[in-house]
Amino acid sequence: MSLDTCPPLTPAAVLGPVGALTAAESLLVVQQAQRLGQTELTRALLCELACRFPEEPAVALAQQSLGLALGMARQQAYQGLLEWLARRGDDPVLLFQVALVERELEQLELARQRLERLLAICPEFPGAAGMLASLVFPGPGYRDVLAWLHGQLRPRGYLEIGVESGQTLHLASGATRAIGVDPELGPLRRDWVPTAGQVFALTSDDFFARHQRAELFGEVPLDLVFIDGLHCYDAALRDLGHVESWAHAGTVVLLHDVLPPFSQAAQRQRETRFWVGDTWKSLVALTRARTDLSITLIPTAPSGLASVRGLCGAGAFAFAAQLSQLIEELAALQLSDLPPLGELAGLRVVPNNPAGWELAVGTPFQRL
Repeated sequence: MSLDTCPPLTPAAVLGPVGALTAAESLLVVQQAQRLGQTELTRALLCELACRFPEEPAVALAQQSLGLALGMARQQAYQGLLEWLARRGDDPVLLFQVALVERELEQLELARQRLERLLAICPEFPGAAGMLASLVFPGPGYRDVLAWLHGQLRPRGYLEIGVESGQTLHLASGATRAIGVDPELGPLRRDWVPTAGQVFALTSDDFFARHQRAELFGEVPLDLVFIDGLHCYDAALRDLGHVESWAHAGTVVLLHDVLPPFSQAAQRQRETRFWVGDTWKSLVALTRARTDLSITLIPTAPSGLASVRGLCGAGAFAFAAQLSQLIEELAALQLSDLPPLGELAGLRVVPNNPAGWELAVGTPFQRL
């Protein structure tokens, strides 16, 4: 007989005598009661567990989570969680739950601080990095920005470096000549490759060494480029240098992963699942060596976009000549050595909304 058809039961009847079930086993029973819609029984079971396991944070967490689900005042649940957090110290589960409630209460700075503390203790805690990124960069995510840009710019030629599943390559319209480059095409969904599209299983360095613009695009101008490759600044800068030789004066280049939402994700070597890499250094290089460019930051989750315009200008030749030296000079640079990236001279930050995106790419889009 299931819990939703049986007569009313007491917690003792469901859980058995004290010691019959562990705290974890008891919580599974509570969760089943909640899934079956047995609200009163669920409440009674949690009260019983609080008596049986008074020092078990998972029980306290379940009480507060259930309270939120059942309409308990968020402030009441929040205070309960804070009391447990004070007793248990930096318990990762409690830290995450407190941050969730603080987000609901719109105490966003407290939630950010809580998540930063959690990630310092437990860098791989599920969901923490993504939640922090959404707090650091509120509003639409980068794929939404790209979708809007494709709709507005309607590029005739589109190049994407770093294709993965093809989710962003798929944003190109059927009328766009779209080229994707990625050495690992295992995750690629072939149905996401645009009708007038083609994907190359090469590193970007090999791709540019083997192919010429005219061979792939013919007379179609390269209007839009999305660079989302190796998450390394040197690769991003080389990609930009190659792209410049294929671009026209109105080409828009978008660099991804230029704004790490927290420092652990900004390392060159990957140590966490959520990883931005050191692509942010490419912004430093461009502000030093390419003052002729217009560079605009879009603070979009999870790790920002930079719009680069004005390629093929006076600085192009000198940039190519000094690229190796520039890459070497930035090798030892740490994120902590810099002011916030949005405050670097030569960079403009726009709001993460359509008005800001329009400023980032220029309006109207200049097709030459």
